[in-house]
Amino acid sequence: MKGHFFSSLPQISLSCSLFVLGCLTYAAFGSPTPDHLGLVEVIVFLCLLFSAQFGDIARGQIYIPLVAYGMLVPLLAGVMNGAILADLFRDIIPFLFLFLVLIYRRHAEELGDRFYHLIAMMGFLFSIRAMTPFLDLYFSGGSFEWGTPLDLLYLSNNPEVLFSALWMIGCAARLIWSKGRWGMACLLIVLSLSPILSMVLMMQRAGLVAVAVVCGVMIYEMARRTPRRTVIVLAFLLFLGGSLWGELSFVSDVMIRKTHLVGLNSRVQEWQQVFSLVFDGWGHALFGYGWGSRLENPAVGGLSVLYTHSLFSSLLFKTGLLGMVVITGGLLTGIIRSLPDLFRDRVLFWALIFPFVISAGFYASCKSLGFGLILLVFLKTFHQKLETKSPLVA
Repeated sequence: MKGHFFSSLPQISLSCSLFVLGCLTYAAFGSPTPDHLGLVEVIVFLCLLFSAQFGDIARGQIYIPLVAYGMLVPLLAGVMNGAILADLFRDIIPFLFLFLVLIYRRHAEELGDRFYHLIAMMGFLFSIRAMTPFLDLYFSGGSFEWGTPLDLLYLSNNPEVLFSALWMIGCAARLIWSKGRWGMACLLIVLSLSPILSMVLMMQRAGLVAVAVVCGVMIYEMARRTPRRTVIVLAFLLFLGGSLWGELSFVSDVMIRKTHLVGLNSRVQEWQQVFSLVFDGWGHALFGYGWGSRLENPAVGGLSVLYTHSLFSSLLFKTGLLGMVVITGGLLTGIIRSLPDLFRDRVLFWALIFPFVISAGFYASCKSLGFGLILLVFLKTFHQKLETKSPLVA
């Protein structure tokens, strides 16, 4: 890991410091979907507002038409369909999170590797907050006097949590294969247990599968570089697995039982509901129902909600076929073209790809600030690639 996060903070600009402060305040005290605006939300908003580099918007000119379309057509559709102001804001703000590259790219570039440490730290804080109710239940008998409110247990769904686990596991593996720094590697592995445990407690099947896959990939990468050190790691993992076999078997049984009971958590039925609503006429098929529109979502028991559990189904419902193709097409172009560059850093690539795919495809966390930060990494990499080839693109 290059550069220690806190020791290098004095070297960054004031606006970048405000950006970091806003992100950490959000992770330590905020909610991805607050029911109302409180002091925390105001502080986070002000930090992000005053740290925004609005003068850099022109550097991301390829995304300006996408933002303009999203701020015009779905907004008009939502107003015409009777959406209330609060619901409009709850959709528009997450939409703007998709384009953080327009105003925060300079901060991500200024922070360098520290930007990834920042996202990992946010995930670590979220995981601690998500676990405190369980600790409260264990130590105080369930009074929940000092834990996270029960309605915030979903904090472990945030993509930063999975990124945190994968990033720390990957960095630990890299420290072993490149420098033989066993002490720091062990510390990172211990710290990664917090986001992993928070996902276990919330039975996050997709996230835990991602952790298992990345552990396998990192062991393979280590074996290619330092076979002898890999033998030590494998011996330790076998010992640890044997010691915790009962707990691991229990977690595995719970996950299998959950899969038998809920399957894909009604995600197929959710898509069917979106299709039935969108394709009831050519107007909705082309332009959707607009920002602020609600649907009775079978994935949450038929409640009337503003969200679906996929970026693609959400955009299809809110913006129609035209909006979904335009917006996702523009974003995916940048993401796909950034992959070869990102893949050169195996640790970063695997820490990014799973949180992005899982949040975009299966969780409503695609509407969170954290998802926007993950997306920012892909898009800034794409822009750097373009500017290297042609400075005029900047």
